[in-house]
Amino acid sequence: MQVAQLAGIPKSVIASAKSKLKQLEFSTKWADNINTNAQLGLDLEEDLNPPVVEYLLEINPDDLSPKESLEILYKLKALL
Repeated sequence: MQVAQLAGIPKSVIASAKSKLKQLEFSTKWADNINTNAQLGLDLEEDLNPPVVEYLLEINPDDLSPKESLEILYKLKALL
């Protein structure tokens, strides 16, 4: 991403790429956790909360003010 910035790629394209990268990293970690829990005999798929996951994927923590972060925590709590 830093090389793309230095090359003059538009900020909107870089932001989109960062967002997609975070989604991929999250889904990989999520899948790893599910596989680990399956090996331990746990079934977490029943506990998955898609609205919370979708909301989390949309958040870019680097762009949040402290107040916005607190508001997001309240919204996540409400979704549970």
